[in-house]
Amino acid sequence: MATILQSGASLVLTDKSLRAEVQVRPGQLICFVDNPRLEFVKLMWDFVVETTPTFVKPPRGCYVGPGVHIEEGCTFGDNVRLVGNIYIYSNTRIGSNVVIKPAAVIGGQGFGNMLDEKGRLLHFPHIGGVIIEDDVRIGSGTCVDRGVLGDTVIKQGACIDNLVHVAHNVRIGRQVRVIANVMIGGSTVIGDNSWLAPSTDLKDGLTIGNNAVTGMSSCVVRDVPESTLVYGVPAKAKT
Repeated sequence: MATILQSGASLVLTDKSLRAEVQVRPGQLICFVDNPRLEFVKLMWDFVVETTPTFVKPPRGCYVGPGVHIEEGCTFGDNVRLVGNIYIYSNTRIGSNVVIKPAAVIGGQGFGNMLDEKGRLLHFPHIGGVIIEDDVRIGSGTCVDRGVLGDTVIKQGACIDNLVHVAHNVRIGRQVRVIANVMIGGSTVIGDNSWLAPSTDLKDGLTIGNNAVTGMSSCVVRDVPESTLVYGVPAKAKT
């Protein structure tokens, strides 16, 4: 309720149960509906145009191995190494001295669905991008999904191992180490210098503090304070 009253948006979708409580300001249109999230997804599809991708070559100074596909709308820094059999979607920005190993997929649509009135799954279109800063390494078979409205961000010096899934809107801090088989849920923020041990699962929407550590095969369902070790299922801090 407070968010609606403070919003400067010209169009707001909200639950019809709030009709008597919300006062419409001049220049603002508020639509009261049964399912605001579903109606927002439908509205998004009215603005999304699906096109056949056009592929481009990276600039000079980048090493490109066999089987690399780069959609139009990507940018690259210097000395990027795309080892081979990699797919990079549009709206991906890659800094300098980045290494991406074979079978990685960067910037694809994330997993987001809603049930419509007929019980069918309606995909939530992702129109954001991916930002990979300088000196990042991404391992084989790793998927980094694009953001929904903003960007998925991997900051300078982060090192991501093989077979890692980075969901939409995730932000990975500087010098973070993400080891094999880690799954990072959407909109999770990972602080600088953290360490995610092999097969760690992180619930969506978490905040992991700077210098945090997870134990092997941990299932993290709550925020982790900085400089804290958590482990187990569900993960808890060492006492």
